[in-house]
Amino acid sequence: LAAGQRFEAWIVLDKSLEPTKPGYAVPSGATMRFKFPKSFKALPDVKPEAVFLYGWPQKAIPVKFDVALDPQDPRTIVITVLQPIEAGPPDKPGLKAIHLRTGEVNPSREGKYPIEIQFTNAGELSGATTAIINHQGPSSQHRGV
Repeated sequence: LAAGQRFEAWIVLDKSLEPTKPGYAVPSGATMRFKFPKSFKALPDVKPEAVFLYGWPQKAIPVKFDVALDPQDPRTIVITVLQPIEAGPPDKPGLKAIHLRTGEVNPSREGKYPIEIQFTNAGELSGATTAIINHQGPSSQHRGV
């Protein structure tokens, strides 16, 4: 994370990135919620962006989905899947990663920051977890961390 810059990360799920191995099938109507701690400054006027990935670089999953801020909580990004994601390798191996870019501004202080993630009505992927962001502080932007 670069201090003072918009948050951007690849959320890699617990499936093999190999195209011949199945990832997650996700039904239409599934929601994914990413809640940021108060240490990240919310920019409510900046629309979050996401790309669903099959797992290998530059291969986006061509399905429709919506990405928005939760109107009740500007620190929460909500992704709603509008078309099902199939998991049929090798042509459509399923969801394996999400590239997420938000309007949250990274904190300037080093530390470990939890992001709460919840998958609802998402088939096998349904449930909640916490991702820990290890932030190295302002000098990290110069070290490529």
